[in-house]
Amino acid sequence: MTMNTHLKQTALTALEQLPESTSLDEMITVLRELQWQTLAEECRHTNDSLSCFDLMQKWIGCAEGPADLSTNPAYLAGYGQ
Repeated sequence: MTMNTHLKQTALTALEQLPESTSLDEMITVLRELQWQTLAEECRHTNDSLSCFDLMQKWIGCAEGPADLSTNPAYLAGYGQ
């Protein structure tokens, strides 16, 4: 069984175990978690280390707020003085 076939089967199994009432967003969360686990497993096999981005990827975009703090001049009041 190839890596992609195994990964596809793992994803299908994980989705099949979810209740019928599971929303699309919840399904996507499950798949992202599987993606992160796969990345971590690949890093363990290749002796690579995970970056901060790799570790935090599942939380990126989960909170609302400005894309850039500079959109509000009050955040930069007194900066550089």
